[in-house]
Amino acid sequence: MDKITESDIEQTALAWFENLGYKVKFGPDIAFEGHQSERSTERSSLASYSERI
Repeated sequence: MDKITESDIEQTALAWFENLGYKVKFGPDIAFEGHQSERSTERSSLASYSERI
């Protein structure tokens, strides 16, 4: 029996979200200090929903 890794679960979850119409982005890019930040402050916990297709 093959082992399931954290990466396997992450990739499966990301594929599910893409199938629901969400756009998957690289975490550091959308972080508060990233070049495509989606948070207005460092303490903000939710990204905007504007990227949903």
